[in-house]
Amino acid sequence: MKLKKIIDAIVAGLDTIENKSKDLAFQKKLELKDELSKELTSRADLQLSETRLNAKIDNLEIKLEAKIDMVFAQLRLLLVVIISAIIIFNPKALELISKIFGIVK
Repeated sequence: MKLKKIIDAIVAGLDTIENKSKDLAFQKKLELKDELSKELTSRADLQLSETRLNAKIDNLEIKLEAKIDMVFAQLRLLLVVIISAIIIFNPKALELISKIFGIVK
């Protein structure tokens, strides 16, 4: 009888230790998960960053297109000024340009 009580006490003690170790392991897993969640980037964070970057890229594309349009406008104006200067300072150039573009035959 005494031996059975001792065995039962040892088994109960081992069961308690096993349960406590499972609880401790589970608690450590939760702590580790929380720590990793704080350190790692979530999908929502990545999507937010992607959205912000796409918005910045779109903004830069709009600015770049506007600058390119401005440069082309300046080049057209410069071309008109150069052609006008050539025509004003060289009257024979008007005849040549007319022949080139087929205005006068």
